[in-house]
Amino acid sequence: LTVVPFAVTGGADLDLWREGMVDVLSTNLDGMGGYRTIDSRTVMARWRERVREGETPELRTALEVAGSTGARFGLVGTLVGNPGGVRVAADIYDLSTGDKVTQSYVEGPADSVLALVGRLSVSLTRELLAAAGEQVMQAPRTAGLTTESLEALRHYLDGEAAYRRSDFAGAAAAFERAVGVDSRFALAWARLSSSYGWLENISSAAGATAGDRAVAVADRLPARERMMVEAERGLTEGDLDAVVTLRQAVVKYPDDAEAWFLLGEFYRHNGRGAGVSTEEDELEVFRKAVALDPGFTPYYVHYIESLIGAADTAGAAQALARYRELAPEGVPDHLPVAFALYLSPLVARDAVLARLDTVDAEALRQAGREVPWAHIPDRAWLEQVFRAAYAEHAQPIWLRHLLDLHMGDGRLQAAADVVSDPSLLPAWAVTAWSWTAQLELPAPVGLEPPTLGKEACSDNADPGAACMFEAAAVAAMTGDRASYQYWHGRNVELAATYTAEPGQGGHALQHRSVVKAIEGIWALRQERSPERAVPLLRESLPGLDGAMGYMARWHLVGAREEGQPRQALDYLKWMTAGPERGYALVRMGRVKERLGDRAGAAEAYRNASETFADADEGHPYAVEAREALARLGG
Repeated sequence: LTVVPFAVTGGADLDLWREGMVDVLSTNLDGMGGYRTIDSRTVMARWRERVREGETPELRTALEVAGSTGARFGLVGTLVGNPGGVRVAADIYDLSTGDKVTQSYVEGPADSVLALVGRLSVSLTRELLAAAGEQVMQAPRTAGLTTESLEALRHYLDGEAAYRRSDFAGAAAAFERAVGVDSRFALAWARLSSSYGWLENISSAAGATAGDRAVAVADRLPARERMMVEAERGLTEGDLDAVVTLRQAVVKYPDDAEAWFLLGEFYRHNGRGAGVSTEEDELEVFRKAVALDPGFTPYYVHYIESLIGAADTAGAAQALARYRELAPEGVPDHLPVAFALYLSPLVARDAVLARLDTVDAEALRQAGREVPWAHIPDRAWLEQVFRAAYAEHAQPIWLRHLLDLHMGDGRLQAAADVVSDPSLLPAWAVTAWSWTAQLELPAPVGLEPPTLGKEACSDNADPGAACMFEAAAVAAMTGDRASYQYWHGRNVELAATYTAEPGQGGHALQHRSVVKAIEGIWALRQERSPERAVPLLRESLPGLDGAMGYMARWHLVGAREEGQPRQALDYLKWMTAGPERGYALVRMGRVKERLGDRAGAAEAYRNASETFADADEGHPYAVEAREALARLGG
C-alpha cells in the first residue's frame, strides 16, 4: 500500500500535512491486517520525479506514482480546513484495475489533526479488511472491530495473526495488550477468552473471566457479533440456549465460518453430553467451518480430533498434513500422537509402541481423550495401547480406559483384575463398582464393595467431580444414605464456592449438575419415582461430561423406558459412541422390539453381539443379545 501526498486547502498552517500524511499514515497502516506500506522516502522520491512542488496532480497521475513504487494499492486523500475545523478524507484504489476499493473520512478540531488521522487509520483498516473478504482477512469479523484506538487495533490484529496460525500463547499476549489499551474492546476480550481456552482448557478460569468482560461490553458490538460473543460465553457455562442461537445463526449466515465452528464447539463440549448432537453432527459442522475458511488453523484441532474419533484415517491424515503446511509450529502435539496410537496400520504398530518413551507426557494424556470407541474393530490393539501408555507414564486416564474397555466388552473379570492392585487409589474400586451397579451386573470375583464415604476420593478439599459423582451415584443406587448425603453436601458446598469466584462458572455448573444427577438417581432407584427423576437428570446433562454424562443418561433411559419408549430411544441414540456402546445397543433393541420395529431391534442386537464377541461366558447382556437375535431371525 502506497500513501501519496494529500491535497491540502484551508491555510498555510495546514500545509505541513501535505507530505506529513505520507509519513503518519504509512506508519499507522504498516502491518495492519497483513498490509505492508511502502516506505515514505521511496514514495517521495517517485513523487518528486513526476510532480512539481506545491502542485496538486490529477487522480490518474497520483495513482501512476503510487503504482511506480510496486504497490498493489494506492491511497490518495484530502485535508480541508475551515473555521469549524478540518475534514480528512482518504480513498484507496486497486492499482491493477484503477477501481476504488474503499474510502473513509473523519472530522474534528483543527488542533487535533494527529488524533483525527489515528481515527482515520482505524477506519481505513476496518474498511480494507472488510473489502478483502473474510477468506483472506486476519480479523474474523470487521464489524466487531469497535475500538477507536490505533494501538489497541494493532495489538488485536497481531493477536489475530498469531491466533490464525495456532500460536495461542502469542495471541493471548497480544490480546492482553489490546484490552490493556482499550478495556471496552469486546472482540479482543472474546478472542482472549478463546486463546486461554486453547492454552488451558474449556473451563479455564482466565478464559472465563475474559469471556465475562467480553459479554459486559458486548453492547458496543453489532447484533451479529454480539450474538457470537454471548453464545461463546454460553458454551463455557453449558447454557443449552446457546445451541439454539447458534443453529439459527448458521441458517441465517450460512457462510459464516465462525458460527459453524462455535456450533461444533458446543456439540463437542456440551451437545453430545446433553443428548442434542452426535459424533456425526460434530464432525460435519467442523468440516463446514474448515471448508469455509481453510486457512484458519484453530478450526483444524477439533476437526482432526473428530476425524480420529470417526476412525477416518485418510481424512485425518490429509487434515494433519494441511495443518502442518499452514502452521508448522502450531500443530498441537497430541494430534499426531492420537493418530499414531489409534489409526496406525498393522505394520507400523510395533514402532508406535517403541516410540512411546519419546512422547511428551501431557501430549500423551491429551491423546487419551480421543479414543474412537465406536469405530476400532481391533480391541486387542487398543488394549496394547492402553497398557503401554500406562506403563510409560502411569497416567490414570489409561488405567481408566483399560477398565472401560474390559467392562464395555463384557469382560468383567478382566476389569476386576485391573483394579485389584492394592497400590491403586480407592477411587478405582468405586469406578469399577459404578459400572456393575449402573448396569445391574453380577460383581466379578475379587471386586469387593468399595467404601463410599469421604475416604473414597483422595483429595478431600476438592476431590474432583468425577470421583464424587461415582461415589455418590453408587451410594444412590445401593441405598447408602449416609454416603449419598455426604457427597451431596460436598457438591452443594463446592457449587456455591465456585459460583462466588470469578471465572469459575464452568466448575460451578459441573458441581450443580452432579447434585441434580445424584438426586435423580436416588429418586429413580430408591424412591421409584420416574416423575421426580426425569427433570433432575435432564437438567444435569449440560454440565456432565464423559462417564458422568453416560451414567446420567442411562438412568434417564431407565426412567423413560416403560412409559415413554420413544423418548428413551432418543437418548439411546446418543449413547452408542463410547465404551458403554454394547449395553446401549441391547437396551435399544429392547425398546425397538417394544415399539414393533423388529428389523431395527435385530440390527441393534446384532451390533451388540459383535461388541460382546469376547464377553465372559454367561454375561447377561451378551446372552440377551444372542437370544434376541435368534428369536428375531437375525
